[in-house]
Amino acid sequence: MSVRKGLDPGWGVAFLTGVAAFGVYGLCLAPSLPAADAGEQITAAHFLGISHPTGTPLYLLLMKAWEVCLPMGSVAWRMNLLNAVLGSVAVGLFAFFFRRLCAATALRRGEIVILSSGIALTLAFSRTFWYESAGASSYVLHYLFLIIWLGIAQDLMRKERPERTLCLLYAVSGLALGNHVLALAPLGVTGILAVSLLVRRRIGPKAFFSTPLMLIPGLLFYLYIPIRSASDPIPDWGNPQTPPALWHYLTRQDYIANTYVSTIHDLLAAAWFHAKSFLVEMTIIWPLLVILFLFLGMYSRIRKKEGARGNGTFQGVAVGGCLLALLSFVLVAAHGSHNDLFDLPRYMVPVYLGLFSATALGVLWGMGCMGRGARVLLLVLIWVAPASSLIRHWEVNDRSRNRIVETFAREVLAHVPRGASLYAEGDNYLFPLLYYHYVEGVRPDISLLNPRLGLGSRDDIARLLRKERLWVTHPLRIGSPYRSVPQGLVFRVTRAREVPKRSLPWKGFRAIQFSLARAPLERIMLCDYCYRRSVYHRLRGEEGLRREWVEKMTRAAGDYDQALMLTGRAFFEMGRTGEAEIYFRRALKKNPKNRVALHYLGRLAEERKEKARLSERGDS
Repeated sequence: MSVRKGLDPGWGVAFLTGVAAFGVYGLCLAPSLPAADAGEQITAAHFLGISHPTGTPLYLLLMKAWEVCLPMGSVAWRMNLLNAVLGSVAVGLFAFFFRRLCAATALRRGEIVILSSGIALTLAFSRTFWYESAGASSYVLHYLFLIIWLGIAQDLMRKERPERTLCLLYAVSGLALGNHVLALAPLGVTGILAVSLLVRRRIGPKAFFSTPLMLIPGLLFYLYIPIRSASDPIPDWGNPQTPPALWHYLTRQDYIANTYVSTIHDLLAAAWFHAKSFLVEMTIIWPLLVILFLFLGMYSRIRKKEGARGNGTFQGVAVGGCLLALLSFVLVAAHGSHNDLFDLPRYMVPVYLGLFSATALGVLWGMGCMGRGARVLLLVLIWVAPASSLIRHWEVNDRSRNRIVETFAREVLAHVPRGASLYAEGDNYLFPLLYYHYVEGVRPDISLLNPRLGLGSRDDIARLLRKERLWVTHPLRIGSPYRSVPQGLVFRVTRAREVPKRSLPWKGFRAIQFSLARAPLERIMLCDYCYRRSVYHRLRGEEGLRREWVEKMTRAAGDYDQALMLTGRAFFEMGRTGEAEIYFRRALKKNPKNRVALHYLGRLAEERKEKARLSERGDS
């Protein structure tokens, strides 16, 4: 069949590859609100508000447009579907750009189709790329921009007049920055490429200094933040209307204290962790295939006495991918918390994407060195990678029955008395409550408070405190005469000395929800639920039920330091200090800087010393 003149046949391959990815993402799509930032970002998009720094304004506006264009299903489900579409487009574009690289080799058309689609689907079914594409998250749009950036960067390697391509590279970097600050990494690599072009005299000083102006269209999206903040939307994080407030917001001053890396040892530990994580993301099959293809390619060239010389474009794109991986890692390490670096690989997908692009070029080079007969066998082998990822990661990434966040948020709201005001904080509480209260309209009779988001003021909190009409998601440290009294999943701030034992509605998590918890924040959410349920039963004198819920924490904790710490605290409060110490030490093994675990281990050490002193006195 003839192809219409001007239509690149690679678009057909891209379309079919993207459709295959979308089919898998659709089957695994989360039915309701995912954990993490989704609740806040969807609420901000719905009301055209301001989300947490640095705001992801491009993603918020895209979500709002999508919500308007697709008026069916819950808002959360629609945004989950948007991410499935964005992830599928990213996979299709990766196949398209990789196919263009294949065209520079001696591979036949059918071989190119099989190879490019197999490589792209290997990325599509990698663990975190797939997981993020099955639920609302601003990071998938960032991955899409990175793939577009990589495709344009490969053009830059072979253009005789690269000024126009460099303009496009800066423009995509600007749009990526309009979505997320992590785009500083591709912008940095773009600057390095521009310097290289200038030194090699492929561009002049005028082009070198004028092409960065193409960043402006993307950066203009940040004007949305102060302009929209002036209207006091819901939410309005930090009220960034004035220049000082906007600077405080854009530089993420609220999060600087959470930065984990403070020594070279911390940096090396994070680098080693993510080097190992790359194998988990792609499964061990991928690096084994890369090594095999490189070995066979070198062996073939040596046999033909051609040496191991490679394609200049391939080498340039591979170096660009490695630079992207390096700068992305440094950027996250410079401001990321322990949770960001070790528990939330979504921040590190740009690192994995850069490494995957470089290693995929190694596979392509090896394939191009082989004879036609050997290539047939190798093309079969390359499809082992996406097949193994699909099988290995299906259970982890199947979010189609996961309603953990919805169940948790609705139960929190159910424990707040009618007409009360709830001061909410913490990602696992605040973000889901924002969505279900404001977007879904759950519990319209209560008021949510958080001055940082423009929900009420400190004066409102002080007034409610005096009237004892304030409930909080976490205990307030305000001192006498007030104290935070547990009321199920929330606390009442009161002067009363006696603990009320009123019965509360507990629908609870079904057993299947414990087995469906995948993300760290979901594990922490389940542990928090079990812990507060155990406190509820302790206050009612129901020790059997208390022990039952503490035991459930051991199954929900997984390998996350916050969940392990909370489990240790539950055992500590039960007087089971041996088990408590085990969980505190497990938390510290995961995160040596977990302050709560360190505090409790210090208390346990002091108690042992005191017992030893008392024992010595008794003996004397």
